[in-house]
Amino acid sequence: MFLGIAVGLAMFYAILKPLSDGLTDTSIWVAKMVAPADTAEGETAKQFLKLGQAALMEGWLSNVPFITYSIFFSSVIVAFFTIGGQRF
Repeated sequence: MFLGIAVGLAMFYAILKPLSDGLTDTSIWVAKMVAPADTAEGETAKQFLKLGQAALMEGWLSNVPFITYSIFFSSVIVAFFTIGGQRF
């Protein structure tokens, strides 16, 4: 039973992973696009991009990467229960 749950969670993770990566990549791309063209490379520019990305991912969008990785780790934990429950 645990094996079925672990496989189901892993499949759900595989479905959500491209969405999570796409949201993260798109938000950083838009943050770079909105940034001024004459911005010098450095710590200030990195912080500006992080703030821009955080503003774009505000609300429920910020939960998608968290939920995706939570599902992955839940799948791994349930799989360990499956392996630990076997008797040799």
